[in-house]
Amino acid sequence: AEVVRSYLVEDSYVTELRLDIRKMDKLRDYGEVQQVPEKRQQTLF
Repeated sequence: AEVVRSYLVEDSYVTELRLDIRKMDKLRDYGEVQQVPEKRQQTLF
């Protein structure tokens, strides 16, 4: 992913990413290995 821009929102940095489809496919291949416990997972959209 390539960082497009970052900005501060309510004391949390939000980073907009421009995703590379091929990179996402590679990450998905490793998804099972790199899975994080749901309780620790925090995704900010």
